[in-house]
This record gives sequence, structure tokens and C-alpha cells, in this order.
Amino acid sequence: MGVSPNVMQILQEISDNLANMLAALASEPLQKGADIATSKAHVTYIFPGLLKEEDGTERAVTLLENRYLLAASGTTGRRTWEAAIHLARYLSSDTGLRHVHGKRVMELGAGTGLVSILAVKHLNAERGWATDGSDEVVDALTENALLNGVSLDALSTVKLSWGQDDQTLEASRIDTVIGADIVGEPTTQA
Repeated sequence: MGVSPNVMQILQEISDNLANMLAALASEPLQKGADIATSKAHVTYIFPGLLKEEDGTERAVTLLENRYLLAASGTTGRRTWEAAIHLARYLSSDTGLRHVHGKRVMELGAGTGLVSILAVKHLNAERGWATDGSDEVVDALTENALLNGVSLDALSTVKLSWGQDDQTLEASRIDTVIGADIVGEPTTQA
């Protein structure tokens, strides 16, 4: 059994098109490793256990983060780590929800803010504090809260260095303290 000339022509056209696309991609300059590591991208996290919005869309948290950066400037808080995703999933469950629903919740080492934003936006925490030890990370936390339509009256983003008194949180009543993959830099410890 042979292949008909029409089939051969179609296969040749496909092969030519693929070769042309490959050549075009190969001629584009690649991003340098440092550029890739420091570039930010929007990443959306959806938690299937949550009820959907009234319009049927999934309840989600979208963050601007450095997906390929492990650590920089003494912090690991520029990306969402797997432990935060697991904690968010747990808090979204019936068992975990009781720890945040209607509660005043503080997250230590909040990083990108996934858990804090989820707690305030979708899990009905009464009030939230997203804390981190890095000024840069706290600035990014603020951006991510606003990106998700979360008021800074509902979720405060605060620099908190362990072992140091913090007057801004001293008078606050906190019901639940949460944290995932909490990392402390030895130079900031008291």
C-alpha cells in the first residue's frame, strides 16, 4: 500500500510549515537567565472546593510574582511556594474554614499573600494582616491585595521582623496566626 500523492503533498506542506516556524523561533533572541528569573508574571490560583461566584466563575486569587526566582535580596517571598498552596487548600476545606471564617487572622511570612488574600476575599475572615520581614515583599503584598480588589482596611500589609517589638500590631486582637514555609533570615533574628 502506497501513500497517495495528495497525502504526500499535505505532509510536505505540514513539514515545511513546521520547519519555517522552528526557524522563526530559533532566530528570536532568548531571554537571559537573569531576565527570566527576575521577570514577574500574573499567576492565578483556583481552589475547586470553593463555591463559585454568582456569575458561575471560579473564585480565584491572582498574584504578580517571580515564578522562577528561588531567593533574592535575603528573601524567598517573591514567589508562591507549594506549602502556601496546601495551606490555602486546607483553609478552604470545611475543617480549615473554622480557623478563618469570621476571625481576625495574621499570616507570618506571607510572601506573595496567597493565603491572606484568600482568607479575606473568599473565606470571610473578619480582618487580616499579611506580614513579612522584607520591605520589598510588603510592597508586593500591597500590590497583590489591590490587584484582587481587597481593601487595605480589610487586609493590612505590615513589615514584621521577628524578635522586635511592633507597636502597630500590639493593640490588635488576633484570633488565628497562620504561616506556611516560614523562613527567618539569621541576621534579622534577635
